[in-house]
Amino acid sequence: MPVLVALAIAALVFAAACGGDDDDGAEPTAGNETPAQETPGDAAGAPTIPEDAPTVSVGSIELAVGESGEVEIAVREFAAPGLGAWTFDITYDAAVASIPECEATPPPAVCNTEFAPNMVRFAGAAAQGLEGDTVVGTLTVLCEAEGSAELEMAIELIADATIGDPQEVPAHSESGEVTCTA
Repeated sequence: MPVLVALAIAALVFAAACGGDDDDGAEPTAGNETPAQETPGDAAGAPTIPEDAPTVSVGSIELAVGESGEVEIAVREFAAPGLGAWTFDITYDAAVASIPECEATPPPAVCNTEFAPNMVRFAGAAAQGLEGDTVVGTLTVLCEAEGSAELEMAIELIADATIGDPQEVPAHSESGEVTCTA
């Protein structure tokens, strides 16, 4: 049965990463993510994420215009039973940089540089759970023009590897930056 659960999660994650035929016409936008799990809010009603929650981050890079380089997408400090499923979106300013390639790890993870304009989606599943720190992918960033732009991380889904009943997990997100020099 655990294999079937893992395959079901992988299929759902893959469908989310590749887009679907059930397009409702809504365009994904940066910053419209909701926390993976409802948690008590602060005085303004914003959900709070525990300090010891895992962190999902995208790296930063400085390059000359016309150069390319890689940044990592990482999940840090994920406690037992480990990271079981994830979907993350990274948005960027196409006037400053482009992202011609991405690589998702470990299998059966996927990434899609054409998920939406100026957005890359990473998704994956790990039935056995990934504890601690894990690199879940890399972005190849190409500097198009002088300037800097945020590589904005949005967590769409993050769940643990609880066998038979994966649980959504609140997590911190850390955006990166690309700086393109002359």
